Amino acid sequence: AAMTRTTRAVNAEATINGIAVSSSSNTLNNVIDGLTVTLQKTTAANTPIQIDVTADTTAMKTAITDFVSAFNTVASYIRTQTAYNADSKTGGDLQGDQGTLAIQNQLRAVLNQGSTASSTYSRLSDIGISMKSDGTLEVSTTKLDNALSGDLGELKKLFSADGSDSESSGFVRRFKRLADAALGAEGTFETRTTSMKTSVTRNTKSQEAMELRLEQTEARLRKQYSALDTTMSKLNALGNYVTQQVNNWNSSS
Repeated sequence: AAMTRTTRAVNAEATINGIAVSSSSNTLNNVIDGLTVTLQKTTAANTPIQIDVTADTTAMKTAITDFVSAFNTVASYIRTQTAYNADSKTGGDLQGDQGTLAIQNQLRAVLNQGSTASSTYSRLSDIGISMKSDGTLEVSTTKLDNALSGDLGELKKLFSADGSDSESSGFVRRFKRLADAALGAEGTFETRTTSMKTSVTRNTKSQEAMELRLEQTEARLRKQYSALDTTMSKLNALGNYVTQQVNNWNSSS
């Protein structure tokens, strides 16, 4: 049977804070920073709707644990690459590398220095994030949950406050500055990479110069050996001649 259209598809329309918005779905994204609005039903025009917003502590907890996992990945990699195995008598590829050790010390220094950004928390251990003996972090779920159920404004300061110096800045802000300094154009990695490339270039030129000297030395030695061989042949001929003459003299006698 032939079908007929009874309803025309249209965009969802709403007015938020006096601003008209339109969407192809009932979910409005980026209308308010950090907030997603889902339209449930149609309301009469100019009828105000009260929207209650609560903090998404689950997403916060995920972000914090993801940060801990990322830190542990870096810390474990540095520890492995700079370690020495006494049994196999072998060291990691970065053992003794001053740049890597400096990064390791800076990462730990960020955590060891307290922060004055929050009036409630001064260290990550206050919210359940502490460092283990191997240099990695562990999370106390109980303490972290208590912090997430408390003053979120102070918790935000502990992580992201942008202070005038390191002491008054949040911990994540400190790590951001450390990463920018390490990965920047004049940072540790770029400087170290340039230094290693220069060393490789210098070593290559030294090898080429050494190979040239070896070729010249070989050519000189071959020439000397050839002259020596010629001289030895002449001496052998002279020795044979002298021996022959002595034999002739003896025969004559």
